[in-house]
Amino acid sequence: MNKKIIITKEKLDFIKFRKFFNNKNSGAIVIFEGVVRQFNKGLKVKKINYEAFEEMARKEIEKIINEEIIQIENIEEMHSIFVHHRIGELTVGDTSVIVGVSSEHRNEAFNTCTNIMDKLKHRVPIWKYETTEDGAYWIQ
Repeated sequence: MNKKIIITKEKLDFIKFRKFFNNKNSGAIVIFEGVVRQFNKGLKVKKINYEAFEEMARKEIEKIINEEIIQIENIEEMHSIFVHHRIGELTVGDTSVIVGVSSEHRNEAFNTCTNIMDKLKHRVPIWKYETTEDGAYWIQ
């Protein structure tokens, strides 16, 4: 199985990301793309700064992927997992995270992608500092 983790300040390239999943045996490719939205809790967002302890973040993402892999009954049917997270300053509409999973069947791909994204938000040391028209604050 192919696994790839990237944490970068560079703009995320969805087309380049999608090419990672070229596998003739995959019947399902599930990709989640998280973007900076215009409003959060009723406040208009100007920008978000993502900060990370990159080495720890990469290790925790690897741990999350491995946790998900051991839950899959037919692991030979899982082909690729890719997590790409952006750090630095992002504005409304910018892509902050992409999680992708390819497998022979859709259920495994959907479930694995969802589980990875849920765990990323709660466990990975990447922090958001949001600036709105009413001020700036850390988001938990």
